[in-house]
Amino acid sequence: IAQVGAWTAKGMALNIAINVSPRNLTRRGFAAQVAHLLKIYGVAPSTIELEFTEGVLVTNDRVILEELQILRDTGIRIALDDFGTGFANFSYITHLPADIIKIDKSFIKKITSDERSAMVVRALIELAHRLNYSVVAEGIETEKAFSLLASWNCDEGQGYYMSPPLDAVSFAEKMNFSPALTH
Repeated sequence: IAQVGAWTAKGMALNIAINVSPRNLTRRGFAAQVAHLLKIYGVAPSTIELEFTEGVLVTNDRVILEELQILRDTGIRIALDDFGTGFANFSYITHLPADIIKIDKSFIKKITSDERSAMVVRALIELAHRLNYSVVAEGIETEKAFSLLASWNCDEGQGYYMSPPLDAVSFAEKMNFSPALTH
């Protein structure tokens, strides 16, 4: 959050996704701590996406659900990471405390070579959109996969086709930001 604040202060508006450990949500006050950091560093909540695995978002744990709701009420977007890898029953998708579904790379890697996998991913994108979720495809490694996902109206993508994971300095260089802009 500090890095986003530094870039924002220099006039670069960015959205950022942050993986969060499920343990963070088991204690009351996590959402307040995040809100406090956003305020300190001057970061708009709408620019932050917190990613959690399926197990966290389908829990019935009252503390976790309350913390997630506080985060969402603050304006932070909540993403369900690695969708499809944790549970066989998709009925929970109708009431997730989330805004974004990230389709796991295990589904994405086969869409150019296996028709059934392609049909599943396309159906997941359509279903998620009908339920008002944004969709991110993880693990895009080829132009062909990228083009297919774009034709299916996938909202965003991640993967080596676009870029490998980067630290703040490498990201700044790739985006032609001044290295001095890294925190």
